[in-house]
Amino acid sequence: VNLCWEVNSVDVVYAKLRRLLKNPGKTIVAPPEMWDLGDYGVRKVLNILDPDGVMLQFMERIYTTDPTP
Repeated sequence: VNLCWEVNSVDVVYAKLRRLLKNPGKTIVAPPEMWDLGDYGVRKVLNILDPDGVMLQFMERIYTTDPTP
């Protein structure tokens, strides 16, 4: 199972999780990373594990001025 949320800033989520989690080194898989998602562009991503081992992912939102869906 993998759950992903689009957020405005992965760095803000990372900083907040480091402050709030009792053991961030055990929960946060790695600092934010840049991933090349091919046609979807390069996105900043943060991966963490919940207590049950489910991967939770935060992906930085891309803003565009292109009006086409």
